[in-house]
Amino acid sequence: MRYNPIKTLLAVLLLSSCGGTEKNEKVDNIIAERKPLELIDKGIKAFPLDDETNFERLIDLKFNTIDGVDYLSFFDRQAYSIYMYDYNQSTLFRRIQLEKVGPNGIIEFFTFQFFFHSMDSIFIRVPLIGQYLINDKAEVIDKHAAAGLKLSQNEIRNASYDGASYYENGKINALWTGTNQGKNQETTYLRAIIDWKNDSIASRYISANQVFADYPKIQEMLNRKDKTFIPIKVHFLRSPEFLFASTPISDSIFLFKDNQRVKSIYAGNPNYNIADYETFLNLREIKNIRSGSSGSVSKVQEPIHPPYYGDFSISPDGKYIYRVLSHGTKPLYNEVLERDIPDVIGATLIVVNTETNEISYFELPIDEIDLQVSESPNVFTSHEGIHFRVKDQQNEDEIQFRVFGVK
Repeated sequence: MRYNPIKTLLAVLLLSSCGGTEKNEKVDNIIAERKPLELIDKGIKAFPLDDETNFERLIDLKFNTIDGVDYLSFFDRQAYSIYMYDYNQSTLFRRIQLEKVGPNGIIEFFTFQFFFHSMDSIFIRVPLIGQYLINDKAEVIDKHAAAGLKLSQNEIRNASYDGASYYENGKINALWTGTNQGKNQETTYLRAIIDWKNDSIASRYISANQVFADYPKIQEMLNRKDKTFIPIKVHFLRSPEFLFASTPISDSIFLFKDNQRVKSIYAGNPNYNIADYETFLNLREIKNIRSGSSGSVSKVQEPIHPPYYGDFSISPDGKYIYRVLSHGTKPLYNEVLERDIPDVIGATLIVVNTETNEISYFELPIDEIDLQVSESPNVFTSHEGIHFRVKDQQNEDEIQFRVFGVK
């Protein structure tokens, strides 16, 4: 089913009592003066898969431009390889086959992160294991791998790669995930600089107070001894000029330059009330259940979520920011987990021109694209627009993406 891109925004408010929106500026009058962008459905883009690739799960999916050529890349755990596709030709460019043992061995783990510094310089992070620098032949050039409990005792474990990570002058700019800090910690930082040579954190920057209006209250909830919450993740993006930051409960996107917040852009939808921090955190309380004779423990996620902002990406030239607004969820029974999980019932694509602040909305065909709570791993953005993995596609010889972008 093809959706008309000129359709007006479908205002579906699932939970009217979900709480107030975290707005830093009253911008309704500004929205009315903005010229809307024209958004269109650009159809399907597909990439062929080999017989070894796990069709179901592509890890750390990303768009790269290296030496002027655009690539789609991802890690496949089953094939233990990084795949690189020529984006424009939709053809496999290179498969970087990793090793698990030996001098070029990278210890296997269920998750994985990587980013390209150049074609023959790829940084890999394996949580709780360490970090590696490899070339395009999968040869390990350098590594900081854990020996026993060494890494778990090192604060560097709290640094991870994200869409804003890069390497420059011997240092990696990384996401700092140690946000649930003690009561005596005056400042909670959101990003860190890894000194690669010395395997240490050189510095931390951007405080949570620069992104969250109510961070002292959020920190108070995170520090409760009777309950444990998954912290609210801050999403970061990078352009040649700015570092962008936002959260699932913020209508604004914040722009940073030289580690200072210089301005904010409204990137919300006035027709929806986004969950406040308390509502959102309560949905992310860790509730464990025991199942099976082994007494295994798994986390339970609440199946009902009020409106929130999910995936957040930027065009390679930094001109357009793409943001997904989920209108809410309904319970969906999962036979494997034997319980209800959240299923998105409606979503709107928000696109903002970072140069003019023009903003537009596009109703997404949720029955045809893969949207998950609270982040969707099968989403990336190219010059053409934002790509969503096609939901329940039948052909397992390729991966298909539905593309939406500015005309």
